[in-house]
Amino acid sequence: MARLRKLGLAAPIRNFYSPIKSTDLAEFVGIMLGDGNMGKLQISITLNSIVDADYSIFVSNLCNKLFGCHPKIMKKKSCNALSVYYNGANLVKFLTGIGMKVGNKVKQQVGVPDWIQQKNEYRIACLRGLMDTDGGVFIHKYKVGNKYYSYRKICFTNRSIPLLRFVHDTLKELGLTAKIVDKVENKKVWLYNTHEVASYLAVVKSSNWRLNRYKL
Repeated sequence: MARLRKLGLAAPIRNFYSPIKSTDLAEFVGIMLGDGNMGKLQISITLNSIVDADYSIFVSNLCNKLFGCHPKIMKKKSCNALSVYYNGANLVKFLTGIGMKVGNKVKQQVGVPDWIQQKNEYRIACLRGLMDTDGGVFIHKYKVGNKYYSYRKICFTNRSIPLLRFVHDTLKELGLTAKIVDKVENKKVWLYNTHEVASYLAVVKSSNWRLNRYKL
């Protein structure tokens, strides 16, 4: 991997690579901003152990590609959740160095790092990571008279206003008619038009089967 710097890391992971800025790293940042958590000594990504089972393998492989070693994956006994995680203060140091923050993301109202916002391909990759974790494609069904209708829509949910606005603004820059709801507790960004959902999946794409199952 070109121009990588090897850093020491406490057991059980002894070292990892510090990758250069790329679309892969931008997507990882989006994943972390969505379902990730970062403490002083550990980072973790919590996913649904049922619907995100395949996606957890993608996340593990992406982490390995970026950092040179596979993270641990632990199934939580009390609920349908699993955690993809690394231990190591040096990894946390690297991530804070590229603009991420330790601690509660909602309380800090975290946003997307500037280096991602300044490059279109990074914005799209980060959007993909955010949507694959805190978003989804849904089928809305309704009946008019004796006829049934259904259409696809995309919804992104997050309580950090800067993240909501990043998703909304990036979708708008792609020519999509995004709607933001940020004045209530359950804050969201929506794409209601089924043709625009198809455009999103064609342009931004998804690394998560949970979204891609509605692609056709």
